[in-house]
Formats: sequence, C-alpha cells, structure tokens
Amino acid sequence: GVALERAVALLDGGADVDASDGRGATALHVAAARGRVALLRELLARGADGTRQNQRGEDALAVAARADDAAAVRALLDDPTVEADSRNAVDGSTALMAAAAADAVHTARVLVEEGGADVDATDTRLGMSALAVAARAGAV
Repeated sequence: GVALERAVALLDGGADVDASDGRGATALHVAAARGRVALLRELLARGADGTRQNQRGEDALAVAARADDAAAVRALLDDPTVEADSRNAVDGSTALMAAAAADAVHTARVLVEEGGADVDATDTRLGMSALAVAARAGAV
C-alpha cells in the first residue's frame, strides 16, 4: 500500500526507524494501531525496536491487542524480540490485559494460544489479572 511505499522511501532515505512523536509513539506503534501488517513486518525487518514503549508504557504488541487486531499481533509475535508477556512500564499490564480491556476475544486467544501469554499475570498498579480486567470492563 501507499503507507508501506512511503515508509520504505523514507527509510531508504535514512529516516530513523525508531523515531518517535511527542507521545513516544514510533512508526511501529502507529502501524500496530492501524493494522498495517506489511508495514509492521517491514519496520521489524529494518530493525525497529519491538520492545520500545510510548509514554503510556505501551509497546506495539499492547497497541495491536488494544486495537483488537489479531493479524498485527501475530506479525509482532513472529519477531524474536517481541515477548507476549512484556510489561507496561507505567502499570505493569500486559498485551493480554489490553486485549481483555478491549473485549478483544480473538486477539486474546492468539496471545495465549500462539504467543504463550500468561493468563495469571497481574498488573503492578491494582494487582489485576486479564480476567479481572475483562470483568471490570464488562467483557465477562
């Protein structure tokens, strides 16, 4: 697509693959939020940091999970640097908790079944598991 072509042209021209905006979001975060799987793969192939967090403490995996985009989650999990149970630096939540809060059932299933996400992990702010997060969000 056009977004991929533009990104490739910018990267070929020397753009920093991990450049971020004022909120700490990188192109990887934006691609994850918009479900641009081909762009995610291209950015990761060019060395994008799959563990980089925005100011909210979210990595691209959590962003994709919150957006309920299973294909983007799969693309990110295919990268060896991306961990299904990576922790949000702000509250200790995981991508599975982000999916649970968004009632993203299919995406949550991908995180658990394909990514090996820990269903019993708890956040550091309230001690909530993904199940508790889903219940609080009214998704259970």
